[in-house]
Amino acid sequence: MLTALVLVVFSVSNRSVVDIGFYPFDTLVALPVYLVLFAGIFLGLLVAASVSSYFRLRGFAQRRKAERRATELEKQVTEMSEDAHTRRAEEGHKRLEAGTGPR
Repeated sequence: MLTALVLVVFSVSNRSVVDIGFYPFDTLVALPVYLVLFAGIFLGLLVAASVSSYFRLRGFAQRRKAERRATELEKQVTEMSEDAHTRRAEEGHKRLEAGTGPR
């Protein structure tokens, strides 16, 4: 509420018109000072939101990729562990069959 009140007071106090020109074009646009200021603020917020969204989406994509990689590596570790356990069991059975294993 306080911000809205300040903006209204600012708008009423700065109704004077300024000419806005765009360099490559020969046209001038007459706008109130408060409208130019508010347009600048709005454009700044729009650019900041766009940049922030870009970095947020990029971070989400990197996190998703890292999670997939971690899942893949965990599966590989599990497979390697199971293979090692199976190999040790097979070696133990072979030693027992050969009579060289523990009694």
